[in-house]
Amino acid sequence: HDIIEAIEGHKQVVLKNYASSHNGDIRDRRVEPFAFTTNYVQIWCYDLEQKCNKLFRTSRIEAVEVTDRGWTEG
Repeated sequence: HDIIEAIEGHKQVVLKNYASSHNGDIRDRRVEPFAFTTNYVQIWCYDLEQKCNKLFRTSRIEAVEVTDRGWTEG
């Protein structure tokens, strides 16, 4: 529900303790979510660190923290 509100409000979120499938790294990721895939399995987000759109699996997110920061202009 927090991610849906962030999408509607154009807010940045922190995906807490996100487990990467590529290297097994677990860390927080600051992103700008903008859409869900079918059945809410993944979230399309703009990754602020890598400056590109990526898919994040909802099952790999421990928690979501909605920030007061709006989406960046880009």
